[in-house]
Amino acid sequence: MIKRALISVSDKSGIIDLAKVLAEKNVEILSTGGTAKLMRDNGIEVKDVSDYTGFPEMMNGRVKTLHPKVHGGLLAVRSNAEHMKAAADNHIEMIDLVVVNLYPFEATIQKEGVTEPEAIEQIDIGGPSMLRSAAKNFQSVTVLTDPADYAVVTAEIQSAGDTTPETRRRLAEKVFQTTAKYDAMIAEYLSHGITKHIVLEKIQDLRYGENPHQSASVYKRGNPTQACIPNAEVLQGKPLSYNNIMDADGALAVVREFSEPAVVFIKHANPCGTATASTIEAAYQNAYAGDPKSAFGGIIALNRPCTQAIAEHLVSQFFEIVLAPDFEPEALKTLEQKPNMRVLKLGEIQPDPAQESVRPISGGMLVQDLDIKQLSAADLKVVTEKAPTPEQMNDLKFAWHVVKHVKSNAIVFAKDGMTVGVGAGQMSRVDAVEIAIKKADGREKGSVLASDAFFPFADSIDAAAEAGVTAIIQPGGSVRDDEVIAACNQKGIAMVFTGTRLSSLKITIMEKSLFEKIADREIPSFTIWEDDRFMAFLTIGPMAEGHTLVIPKKNWGTELFELSDSEYTDLLTASKTVARLLKQKTACDRVLMQVEGFEVPHVHVHLIPANQGFSLAGAQPKSPSMDELSKVHQWLIRTN
Repeated sequence: MIKRALISVSDKSGIIDLAKVLAEKNVEILSTGGTAKLMRDNGIEVKDVSDYTGFPEMMNGRVKTLHPKVHGGLLAVRSNAEHMKAAADNHIEMIDLVVVNLYPFEATIQKEGVTEPEAIEQIDIGGPSMLRSAAKNFQSVTVLTDPADYAVVTAEIQSAGDTTPETRRRLAEKVFQTTAKYDAMIAEYLSHGITKHIVLEKIQDLRYGENPHQSASVYKRGNPTQACIPNAEVLQGKPLSYNNIMDADGALAVVREFSEPAVVFIKHANPCGTATASTIEAAYQNAYAGDPKSAFGGIIALNRPCTQAIAEHLVSQFFEIVLAPDFEPEALKTLEQKPNMRVLKLGEIQPDPAQESVRPISGGMLVQDLDIKQLSAADLKVVTEKAPTPEQMNDLKFAWHVVKHVKSNAIVFAKDGMTVGVGAGQMSRVDAVEIAIKKADGREKGSVLASDAFFPFADSIDAAAEAGVTAIIQPGGSVRDDEVIAACNQKGIAMVFTGTRLSSLKITIMEKSLFEKIADREIPSFTIWEDDRFMAFLTIGPMAEGHTLVIPKKNWGTELFELSDSEYTDLLTASKTVARLLKQKTACDRVLMQVEGFEVPHVHVHLIPANQGFSLAGAQPKSPSMDELSKVHQWLIRTN
């Protein structure tokens, strides 16, 4: 029977209703601080934990429940005579129910400009300790950390005065999941991302994996609030398979790229038809027209609600899944004609929040920032004699956002806001061009072309020109860029470089004049990392637009320093270390930059050899404080 409860919560939702039930059952309630005040304000009798322990709260509330009378009352095994004698001898009463949720550490560190002391103050100590003590003794103690579980516990207490062993075990398991995730977040924050913990919660088992002989499950990472497949409401259809989920996630990623109405048809993880238009119906028609043959049996995603007109076409063909923010009632009624078609309601689709992509490898995992870069005018550089027209530029931007979702080597032909040919997953880029031409089936004339990486040779340009391509967008960066540009000029094709390969880090070179400005303190700067050989520092100001990670030019021959070939190689290696540090989820990363695809041109990172007599403002190199980072962030807001 539950005779005594300890309640101390930061999330007060539902706590009064639970406490009233406990009071009706004559359960003694112990509490602290704001929770105790709230219950007293609602007429519920409460004893302060400090009165129970005979020990006052202190140190701004940091010490209040860490006491033997609390943890002894939680950990004592009721069937162990020695435990019970020790409790009696030390005047320790049993505590049968603990209701605790933790300080909002995760929400705190996600706030812009939060300082490290502010984050540390939100590391809960007493809460996890009580939860773990209670969960360890789940045979006798009920422990609650999630308001969603209050109703079940309340019903059991009202019915029998206690909870069932099955409920106590389930709640104990939930506690250890909660504290594991909580501790993982803290460890990751304090290590600046060097330590990484990934906590997953199983949603369901799947019939099988990618192939029938593979078992599979789907898990949720954290508590995502954005539109995503794990949060989707399945309105009708057969259960989702492993491949369904993979393709549906890929489809959502494509339409998330666009603010205007957009539709994509996905087949085997590749977009076979994508379009944007002024209405979702027009976007649907154009996306389907992009490759009707490949669209058969595919997955369709819309970034606007599905209308009746679209539903009528959906039921006239065979499609596996349709996902959209919502569905008109008439559209849902029509879709019932295809009861096996999976219909997923996603809610409002927003641009992807900054997050990480995780991919398992044998013996470890690869982790990278999700590629959510949006092209801006500053990113685009016309490198040919002929510039794209405004219409061509719009199609180039559209094609670029599609091609990043096509398996490399990837080529996309687009015209009038729709794809007309897609070449995916080829070992040779020119082969991808030729497949895209074949898929376009005559519609490639007058189109634009997007390539997910640079052209190693001019043969792709020759094939594109023969097909009637008028403009090309690509990252650039090939040793044969000059040959490729010359081929475009010869064929009368406009070409734009984005400077952003969809899978690599760009390292740029710092000229001597820029270094001298930094050394003379004409440009604000401070150190962010150093070891015995190299130091990295950050500068603020419009000096080298587009540069992100900058290294000194080889063999300057100045009194500052001169690099040998081996030193230069070492410097390049060290630059990768700095890039890795910058990509971690430190305040510097959250507030200032992502090394790849950083869109604010006024903050830059530089790497130079140490011990060269170089210092900033005559002071010893030091890491920026959280306050300094916050000031830089505010500067960015004002100037951008």
